Amino acid sequence: MNNDVAVGPEAAAGSGAGITQCELLCFIQRKTSVMAFDDLLEVCSSFYTLKEVEKARSLVCGFVPDRQLTKHKGSDKEKVQKTMMDLTKLCLDPSVKLPAFCVLDISRLPPVGVKHVDVSLMLQELLERQLCCSLNKPCPFPTLLANEETDDVTTAALSFGR
Repeated sequence: MNNDVAVGPEAAAGSGAGITQCELLCFIQRKTSVMAFDDLLEVCSSFYTLKEVEKARSLVCGFVPDRQLTKHKGSDKEKVQKTMMDLTKLCLDPSVKLPAFCVLDISRLPPVGVKHVDVSLMLQELLERQLCCSLNKPCPFPTLLANEETDDVTTAALSFGR
């Protein structure tokens, strides 16, 4: 094991650096910049169990002892939604220093559909393809779409900007 990596609540106490395993919190940290708040809440609330959400809440409580994350009352669905809202707001708060959360079980990450796709990768490929086309060179980059679909998307994207 690497001795340079701090794990657990003790990691936050030192330099604020460290990694901690929690699929739910990892997903929230990574997706807050590419998904709308309401969409993120909807995806997480429907995917994660109350047990997983409560585990994440208690884990976060160890990193921010000055903040009180209450256990909500109501049905399991209401508890999950309210706790997810608290966790997401906390992850979005720039004054809160949380470690980077990592994933051990990739099956516990929600499959995010086309409605929530991070289009930055597709746009990057389109720009790379445009550069290759302007230089009359074959594109050496791996494709996300089949060539016919990519050509259609590239043509549509290029004509949109004109």
